[in-house]
Amino acid sequence: MNPEIKQRLDQIRRGEVPEGYKKTKAGIVPNEWNVELLGEYLQEYRQLTNEIDKYQVYSSSRQGLIPQSQYYDKRTAVETNLGYKIVPNSFVTYRHMSDDDVFHFNINKTGSSVLVSSEYPVFTASEKGDLDFIIPILNGTARFRYFCRMQKMGGTRTRLYYKNLCGYIAAMPPLPEQQKIAEILTMQDKLIELQVRKIEQLQTLKKACLQRMFPKKGCDRPEIRFPEFTDAWEQRKLGEVVNVCSGRDYKHLEEGEIPVYGTGGYMLSVSEALSEKEDAIGIGRKGTIDNPYILKAPFWTVDTLFYCVPKKNYDLNFVYGIYQSINWKAMDESTGVPSLSKTAINNVDISAPSLAEQVKIGGYFSQLDNLITLHQRKLDEEKQKKKALMQLLLTGIVRVKI
Repeated sequence: MNPEIKQRLDQIRRGEVPEGYKKTKAGIVPNEWNVELLGEYLQEYRQLTNEIDKYQVYSSSRQGLIPQSQYYDKRTAVETNLGYKIVPNSFVTYRHMSDDDVFHFNINKTGSSVLVSSEYPVFTASEKGDLDFIIPILNGTARFRYFCRMQKMGGTRTRLYYKNLCGYIAAMPPLPEQQKIAEILTMQDKLIELQVRKIEQLQTLKKACLQRMFPKKGCDRPEIRFPEFTDAWEQRKLGEVVNVCSGRDYKHLEEGEIPVYGTGGYMLSVSEALSEKEDAIGIGRKGTIDNPYILKAPFWTVDTLFYCVPKKNYDLNFVYGIYQSINWKAMDESTGVPSLSKTAINNVDISAPSLAEQVKIGGYFSQLDNLITLHQRKLDEEKQKKKALMQLLLTGIVRVKI
């Protein structure tokens, strides 16, 4: 970080006002910035319609604007007394109620007008504002999240009506500076989207390979295999391939360096291990039963997670591929919390080739997983960069040249 910027940041954190800045209700901001009600920079849009044959109905979620038929599991839209709000392309909408005081604002980027619930506010920017500057403030700043929490008036839900949104006191630079900041943040968003697409492509490739590099039911050979292997695969029960071991409670153990895993992954570290030297595959006994993952020894697992150790002549990465190919949800033995038994695991029918072919297949999937992990790290880095850019640019700590 530039020493001048670091000094300015340190000053502001101490509550000092650097040269060229002023103290306001919105914090310490550049002298050229205006501190005004956000409503001065917004323009509401209130057109309603019941033309559900002309426009597609969407729901506003934290994942973006989603067609209602997908969000509500194929439920079709019907006409209502009030009708639906129209959201023109490039306009913004949001769900005005929240269970956790967090609201997410979505710009319609579908390329055409869509419909949302009549209760959803819809707006665009006024001639003073730039939406690509305003929306990051609403979706990504701690100060606005605090403002949202203050809207709670009792009950379990928080409501952020449009008129209340307009009452938010915001620090706003002149429009050209808004536009320049928005341009920088939009470029960072594109880098993030690029990483997301790379990960999705790799995950799609992996899914296809899992389907085609393991034999289909009733077949003794996969559709795709390495050319040096031609022998038929042999039928097995999964219990012949792995030893299924039960996790145990860890609360009697002291703090240490041995990782403890549950259905959601790493939890904490303790002083003893259930498996000292043997790597395994973890799979949920209760709760999340369809998310197997590799456990590197030494480790401890809780009592809601089985750990499955491959037997002699079975490759860990190959067996992990088998686990990822199985529909574990179909083996749920409970009407409440999903449950999986050791017997159910042992009785799964699988096919296995020679150890040499297992190692080849397992190595391929291991490399693919490593590549996905690498791109996931890059995605996390790009998200952190955006977070840092927002902290510096949306507050005026770093100025942009116009």
